[in-house]
Amino acid sequence: MGVVCTNINAIMSPHFLKTGKEISLQILYQMPQMNHSIGIGQCRRNEYSAAILIVFNIFQFSHSHFSFQSPESYLTIESQNRCEILTEFGLLTQSKLTNKKGNNVALPLIDSNNLIEKLMDRKKTNPHQNQYLSMYSSWLGGITTEAPLMVLPLDDHMVHRGDGVFEAMIVRNGWAFLLKEHLKRLAVSASKIGISCPWSETELQEIISETYRITRQSDCFVRIFLSRGPGTFSVNPYDSIGPQLHVICTRYSPYPADKYLSGVTLGRSAIPAKEPWFAQIKSCNYLHNVLMKKESIDQGFDFMVAFDSQGHLTESATENIVILDNKRRLIRPELDFILKGTTMMRMLELARQVLQKRNQIGEPTDFGYTQVLQGSLREVDITSAHEVFLIGTTLNVLPVTRFQKKKIGDGMPGPVGKFLGRLLEEDILRGESSIML
Repeated sequence: MGVVCTNINAIMSPHFLKTGKEISLQILYQMPQMNHSIGIGQCRRNEYSAAILIVFNIFQFSHSHFSFQSPESYLTIESQNRCEILTEFGLLTQSKLTNKKGNNVALPLIDSNNLIEKLMDRKKTNPHQNQYLSMYSSWLGGITTEAPLMVLPLDDHMVHRGDGVFEAMIVRNGWAFLLKEHLKRLAVSASKIGISCPWSETELQEIISETYRITRQSDCFVRIFLSRGPGTFSVNPYDSIGPQLHVICTRYSPYPADKYLSGVTLGRSAIPAKEPWFAQIKSCNYLHNVLMKKESIDQGFDFMVAFDSQGHLTESATENIVILDNKRRLIRPELDFILKGTTMMRMLELARQVLQKRNQIGEPTDFGYTQVLQGSLREVDITSAHEVFLIGTTLNVLPVTRFQKKKIGDGMPGPVGKFLGRLLEEDILRGESSIML
């Protein structure tokens, strides 16, 4: 039926096969520098429409309809009486799509004249777009506050291969929490997969700041995406025309307050943990994380946590996990097996500072923990822990009160988790670890 080459600059060479009262058009995609005969002379890309119309005139159609057979899906498009070619690719103005079951489906033509209208109309069917405040796109060269226009080219390798890296941060009262740490991790992740960021740290901060300020919000979430860039639909990263940057601000919507009072449930994931090398990269290939979240919802847990093939505790779908063991030690998993969470690292740093300050001035205050460590944790360490917390950008410090439907400690949020949550919240609001946008 034809050969498809996914080169976006391809030209099409039509071959007409006259079969009684019907003429079938086969489309072959070829490289742009190659010319092919259409039966009357040669046809280059910019001559395609005119050439097709000439052929129509030559054949003097006497049959009742014209059919276009799609080589990919074997669907037939039919236009009664006359065929109007409106684009260089020979699309029909009025057509009906007949699927394999013989049902007719409307197939409107979308072009530059009605594309914006179509995009804006999508806001009616996607209520989540009300949460999108602003977006910067290097591909478009500016910022938009129209949520339906916050789109990416489909051939960007980040879209069809997950070939990109990203960061997510919180802004409170205009202060971007741990901005420098997030940008540093973005650079590390990009370097590990061979994406060279064309923007300096200063330029990135300026873009983030401009994108945030146009929202006129004091609080929001900011996500930064650095993609491989548009190219072909292959896996070859060298087909890309160059990295692209996208920054999006969304409404600040904290996790439900009642969950901090009652705690959340945690289950053991059946999804294999990421290999250590991949776990340390915050890439846009999040299928593993998506499946973990789906698993938690399907099984009735708030969150799932993964274990590697050796039984080591790793992380949740988008959160780090820390335990307070029965010796009152705060322990996080070793960084070899997990993403180095910026919020987790800052929280543990604050916890250490409190202990150091107490020891320096000889305060007798008992904060409920005696050490801050890393270690190789297993399932038994969760079940025997005094307290367990999930930590992340959107969560702060969230207490876990049940694992696999069994109580952790007395089944209620403990004092250490509450104390650490207050420490972190004060740090966010004071701005000592933040940059004003």
